[in-house]
Amino acid sequence: MSPTLWTVEQALSDQVNLDRNVCENLVNLIEKEQCTLPFIARYRKNETKNIALDKLRQVFESLSQLRDIQKKIDSSINKIEKTGNLTGDIKSALRGAQTLEEVEFISAPFKNTGGKRTLAGKACELGLDKSAEQILNGERVNLNIQVKDEKGKLLSVKEVEQGIKYVLADVLSKDTEILAAIRTQFKKCGARIVTSRKVSKGESTTSKKETKTSKAGSATSKSVKGDKGRPKKDESHKYEQYFDFSVGVSSVRSHQTLAINRGESHKYLSVKLDVPDSFQKFYCNACARHWPAFYKSYRRLFDDVTEDSYKRLLIPMLTRQCRSELKQVAEWSSIDTFGSNLKGLLLQPPCRGETILGVDPGYTNGCKMAVISPSGSILDSATLYLHNHVKKAKEIVKLADLVQRNKCGVIALGNQTACRDTEAIISDCIGKGVFAPLPVKYCIVNEDGSSVYSVSKLAEEELPQLDQNLRSAVSIARRLQNPLMELVKIEPQHIGVGMYQHDIAEAKLSTRLDSVLSECVSFVGVEINSASEHILSRVSGLNKTKAKAILSERERVGGQFICREQLLNVKGLGTKSYEQCAGFITVKPLPDSKGSVLTTPKGATGKKKAKLLYSANPLDQTMIHPSSYELAERFLKKLNLVVDDVGTIDLINKVKKWAQDGQRDLSAVAQDLNTDPATLTQIAEALQQTLDYDMRDHMTKPLFKSSKTSIDSLKSGDIMTGVVRNVLDFGAFVDIGVQNDGLVHISAMGGKKLALGNHVQVRITSVDAVKKRISLQLVKLL
Repeated sequence: MSPTLWTVEQALSDQVNLDRNVCENLVNLIEKEQCTLPFIARYRKNETKNIALDKLRQVFESLSQLRDIQKKIDSSINKIEKTGNLTGDIKSALRGAQTLEEVEFISAPFKNTGGKRTLAGKACELGLDKSAEQILNGERVNLNIQVKDEKGKLLSVKEVEQGIKYVLADVLSKDTEILAAIRTQFKKCGARIVTSRKVSKGESTTSKKETKTSKAGSATSKSVKGDKGRPKKDESHKYEQYFDFSVGVSSVRSHQTLAINRGESHKYLSVKLDVPDSFQKFYCNACARHWPAFYKSYRRLFDDVTEDSYKRLLIPMLTRQCRSELKQVAEWSSIDTFGSNLKGLLLQPPCRGETILGVDPGYTNGCKMAVISPSGSILDSATLYLHNHVKKAKEIVKLADLVQRNKCGVIALGNQTACRDTEAIISDCIGKGVFAPLPVKYCIVNEDGSSVYSVSKLAEEELPQLDQNLRSAVSIARRLQNPLMELVKIEPQHIGVGMYQHDIAEAKLSTRLDSVLSECVSFVGVEINSASEHILSRVSGLNKTKAKAILSERERVGGQFICREQLLNVKGLGTKSYEQCAGFITVKPLPDSKGSVLTTPKGATGKKKAKLLYSANPLDQTMIHPSSYELAERFLKKLNLVVDDVGTIDLINKVKKWAQDGQRDLSAVAQDLNTDPATLTQIAEALQQTLDYDMRDHMTKPLFKSSKTSIDSLKSGDIMTGVVRNVLDFGAFVDIGVQNDGLVHISAMGGKKLALGNHVQVRITSVDAVKKRISLQLVKLL
């Protein structure tokens, strides 16, 4: 591989704004030691200076991109070298590039160089490249001697001159010094993205007034004919704001880029890059300075060549590069939004101790319902036709019986088709005391992906006795009961949190969402004696194969582990995997479990098999890593405490008192214990937590309601409470209990940042009941 003019560590330091030594440590941890991000974030704080997990992910992704850039540089150098056009300047320019866009920009002019399909390549084949070189040097050239017979294909001086122009234009557009200056100037020249409506073949042109939305909230509907790529159903109204739109390249927002790209791909929009005339003048002046002899000796030819080079070669290339860069930025912004929203959804606190009725609402096919116990088992199920006006009264009686018979305190209502109409019925039932004396409340639950789960192989294995139409109701109920444990069963890209999901590179999106899912599962922790294969497979350092092996070992040893150390006896789970996963797996022995157990080691053969003795350790119920157990014991001894008391109120209070002591010297204590302050702090924090500690309990709880508001009753100035359902780069959508979520535009947030699941108080600034649009202003976070 060709060496770059930069090191990965220094480039990483510059990109993510971290100390170079920290970056060197991170490169070593990620690439050489093969550590996972959750492991690094929790157990290698001394090497990372305690940087946050989001920052670690940024480092990981930047490191991956830098490695891709190095591969791209090597590939580009090899490809250009094969064409015979590789010079020292080009090679140096490529080796100095630090982004994929730079590499692409430098190498783009050399694609297909010399091929018969390029005008310059054809001219070079006819021997006009030498004459072009002479002209660049200001030398006089006799074009008449280049004229050849019919076989030579140069029948006139005019054809010779045109061929030379093609060669010269090609040379000008590929010069690395000129390209570097152009790239810098382009960023500040004021270029704009301009979009307009693209009229389909079977559609007559209309005035702007005719294309505006009607009172019903949709664009004037016309049949769409003959445009390949355009949806059969006319969706032009979705892009109306871009029918006559212009925005500076430096000011375009990510959601605008994705919307414009989608509108263009669906044949509703035409898009162009509008570059000011001053930029062409800059290019011509740069060429004149670089080739003064050509400029002075052949002024007319120079003007023709620079104009041709600019319009035919440079602008199309800049347009491709510009839009590619905007797309990359928009994709990463959207991926960030998806990741953040998914994390908020996964870390919603569980709804413990409640019998829950899950409702998958529907009209014609009825509302699918399932009741689950506080432990998640299915107690009852039914399909009720609440929206059938003939049967409605009888169906409500059945609903009341279902709720009262199973003593349901909470109803989990799916948020898609028929949600709001079903909510109105449930709210009306609560208001009229239909469920009395039970104090029933309900919660709107994101049901994206539940239908995917209901027909999956996993659902068939988990709920074989249940019709697939009712499985989605079970999933909805369990999502409220324990969001993380249920959502882990679904591929994260099927969970609808974000924007323009289908316009983003699937590999990049899946990688980020899988990473977020693994981080959430790992930091919440997994109890090994009750965990399923799907939840275990998401733990740091594990995968599906290793998760299956753990469950097989659990079954082999009688259905339960008594300590983390037993994981080392799992077939296929090496010491590295154990190191990465052990701290995120807790072991809570069952009430009837023994304090120690003899187990046959993996791989043992023969009649006389050796036995391994494993003993329960209270530290296995904490987030302290097994490699730090001996240190934790010495720390407890220093405080006159013992391991057997871990998790007791007395021990927790004494460790808290030590941690809050302003007189202690943390560094001195760490040095005395032969460790570092970061590791000691992590151990002390773990010992201050109860054995049933759950980080999700500190997150914003779900919003429970007992009544519904109509959009017709809303008016400007009203103060409402709600929950954030989705966060995008232009604002946040808030469920305030009406049919459509309201939008808090980023300009109406007062500088605050909202996250999915936040409870908020908002002020209504405008209501359009016809278009069902509600504009909100953030008052405060609750």
